[in-house]
Amino acid sequence: MEYQTLEIELTPTQERIYNSYSDAFGVIHNNLEKALEACNISGAKTYNRAAKMSAKSQFESHKQRFFNHLLTGMKCPQLIKAIEQDIA
Repeated sequence: MEYQTLEIELTPTQERIYNSYSDAFGVIHNNLEKALEACNISGAKTYNRAAKMSAKSQFESHKQRFFNHLLTGMKCPQLIKAIEQDIA
């Protein structure tokens, strides 16, 4: 079996979608501390350090997973076309 790396450029529409989600995650990131305060996890002092660290870690993990799936989904149509061409 042989394979090659297939570089797939995003369309302008896909770039706008990606940037919109990136902006949305930026808003969440910038307000995460306020959300933790609203949940009484942190404030003037950290009430539950483990919960605070877990929340931040989970957020970053989910953010990375989200963008991985987003990009994979955006690339699939072109990848399928390339596979179909190779099979033909």
